[in-house]
Formats: sequence, C-alpha cells, structure tokens
Amino acid sequence: MQLYSKKDVLVVGGGTSGFIAAIAAARNGASCLIVEQYGFLGGTMTASLLPHCQTFYDSKGNQIIKGIPQELIERLEKEKGALGHLPRPPIYWGTDTPYDGEVYKKITDDMVKEEGVDVLFHTFACEPIIYGQELKGIIIQNKSGRQIILADITIDCTGDGDIAAFAGAPYKKGRDSDGLCQGVSFQFEMLNVDLDKTATYIQSTKNKDKNILWALSDSGVIGKKLDSKKESFVRLVGTIPKDIIQKDKLPADFEVFTMESIREGRVIMGHPHVLNVDATNAKSLTEANFKGRRKVHKFVSVLKKYIPGFENAYLNRIAPHIGVRETRRIIGDYVLTSDDIKSSKVFFDSVAKGAFPIDVHSTEKLGDEDNIFEYLESAYTIPFRCLIPKKLKNILVAGRCISTDREANGSIRVTPTCMALGQAAGTAASLCVLKQVSPRELEIKELQNLLKSQGVVL
Repeated sequence: MQLYSKKDVLVVGGGTSGFIAAIAAARNGASCLIVEQYGFLGGTMTASLLPHCQTFYDSKGNQIIKGIPQELIERLEKEKGALGHLPRPPIYWGTDTPYDGEVYKKITDDMVKEEGVDVLFHTFACEPIIYGQELKGIIIQNKSGRQIILADITIDCTGDGDIAAFAGAPYKKGRDSDGLCQGVSFQFEMLNVDLDKTATYIQSTKNKDKNILWALSDSGVIGKKLDSKKESFVRLVGTIPKDIIQKDKLPADFEVFTMESIREGRVIMGHPHVLNVDATNAKSLTEANFKGRRKVHKFVSVLKKYIPGFENAYLNRIAPHIGVRETRRIIGDYVLTSDDIKSSKVFFDSVAKGAFPIDVHSTEKLGDEDNIFEYLESAYTIPFRCLIPKKLKNILVAGRCISTDREANGSIRVTPTCMALGQAAGTAASLCVLKQVSPRELEIKELQNLLKSQGVVL
C-alpha cells in the first residue's frame, strides 16, 4: 500500500473532540492530520443536527470550559452563528449555548486552515498499524483506495473508540449486565414554526397532564434570536398529551420532545428514540436509521395535527447521522466513576472539567430501571489517565469513549466536555512529540501548565 502521509499527530475523527484536538496540537508546534468520514467537521454538532452545547458553566455560575472551545463560540457569535451562553433556569444545570450548524462548519474550516492542519475527508480508518504495544499509524480507505498514514501519536476521536479497540485496548460497552447501550435518536429541522404561539399555548394550559411542557419556568431558555431584537423562547421542552398518545396509539417516546430555535420560524426538534441498538454494529445501525426516519415523519404529522404553532410547519431535513449517546468506553490507566463525579473529586492529573448531570437514557424500553438523570452540585475534574488506553503506547482517546464507568459516561459525553478533552489530548500529543516520550511518560505538571497558559480551566 502507498504511504499517504507521515505526521507528528494523527487525529482520527474530526468531530466534537477531534477538531479541537487537531487545533491544539497544531498550535503547540505539531504537524497534524485529521481523518474524517464526512465531508465536513463537527461530528455530532453538525452531522447529527445537535442544536446546542450544554454546559460551559456549572450550576453555581462558574465557567468551567474555556480555551479553544470558548474561542469557537466567540467566533460563532461574531459571524452570527450562535447566541452565546444562555443561563438555564435555577433548578437546571449551567448554560445552554445554541448555534447554527452550517456556520459551525464554516468556522471549523477556517480554523483548521489557519493553523495549517491537514484534513482528509470522505475517509474511513480501517485498521491500526501495531508493533508490539506501539501504535504506528492506521490503514485508511477512501475513493483513492487503501493507503497508510503514519504518526508519532494518534488520537482516537471516533466517539466509539474504534482505533483503540481494534488495536487491542480493553473496553466496556453499554450496561455491564448485557452490553446494551442507551437509545439512539434523530434530531430534525422544521420550518415555518410559530414558536411564540406554541409558548402561549404552553402558558395558557392549566392541566399538567395535558401541558406540552413539564414546567415552563423550569425548562424554558430565553434569549434574542439571530436577527431579532425581542427576547423570546429559544428552547422549550414539552410533551404530547397522554390522552392523545393513548388514543392515536403513538409510541411512548413521542410524549416528550425538545424545541430549539435561534432563527424565527426555524426549529430543531428532538428526538424520537430507537432502542436496543448497537451503534458499533453496521447492521444494527442501518436498521436504526430506517426506524428512526419513519418515526420522525410520523412525529411531524402528530405535531402538525395537535400542537399550536406547528399547523403550517414542514419538515426541512433530518440529521444525516443518527445521534449516538453510548458505545465503547476504552479502559485506561484510571476509570472515572460516578462517585468521583458526585463528590467533585479533584485529581492530581486533572486536564479538564465537567458539570453536566448524570444522564443515562433508556436501552431496551422507555423507563428502564437504569434510566438515570441526576443533577450535580459542583463541577468535577477529569484525570489525564482516563485518556491513556491500557496496554497501548503512542495513542490517546478523547471524547465520549474515554475511560469511565457507565454513569460517569452519562455526564462526560456532552459536547463542551468532549471539546475540553480534545484540547487536553491535542496539547498532550504535541508535548509528547516535542519531548519524544509516550503519553504515559509525559510530565503532568508541564502539560497542566501549558493548558492553563492557553485558557483551560483545571
């Protein structure tokens, strides 16, 4: 096979954590290449139509994620592609940061070009190249055929831990009893929605059983939409009345839905679930896409029929990639636990912070016993050891596949935390190249000092 490239740092997956990891590596002097399966960067934030980031702040009002992720949001705001960090109501966590995914794509393009990061789109990582415990690079597949990429350090930002797992790193997947993972779901965009009318309907509804919102004062996020001078609801969380669910024999997961809108008339909706899916299995994922799209089209018809403000709305697009919450958790030199998170444990080798609630969705059926939602009183730290897979050298993982137990994974999997992990991994990789050491041999204080000097909150 032909050698495509030799780099200091290879980032596999240009999604939420991967894009940030590549920027961090390049800014600290490393030559870097991103391999990405789509024709754009952003991952869940673009391909899955996720409409917001939650959360850059903890519940006490402290900003815990800064650095490159904060720079990204500021650039989005400057180009009319985000509304900034909007506070959630008091009983909820931190902030909601709505953004426009198409503007996001442009900003990521701009930033990788500015930093000299090479990008290879429409490319799959097929197989790691391993000598003993050392990862030397990967074999890729694209329209040009099969080729080889070599790198001193590889960062697995695939979300699923594909490279680390294929290279022999131990991992766990889903719940311990049977390996089943949280349900997957589609976000979809509707146009010509009168969200003010929807909000008025919510406010006028007295009977909570028929109220399409759990509690307006607890769930709504208010801000000024792009190109609007008035404040209105940017985010609402609602339900289809139970009597309609029963009368029309609708799927139970239609009862709860979310609405996010940063432009008048345009709403990103979420999100009918597809349960009992293994997103690391191509056949299972394929069937989930068929089922998910069918549910979206049915859900649109229900919204138009029953929810004021949606009468004249229409479906504009469904996310090209179904939203995946959980697959592999690569076992690293430390496994972050739910007890660590709940106790706000401070680690000596902290490289990032998180504050999102522990949020574990259903697996086989709605309301599974392992369905968890638990608020956190304070932010927690994430140790660098969680990014280092056991049994392997010259590889780091970043994003939702880092080393945690299942409940902790329900908190770290969100986009701001994954971005922070990306900056930590990219910075560490560049230092490893500079010092000619493996991640496990890296001096943690040197890494932490460099991260802090670049705006990271530890």
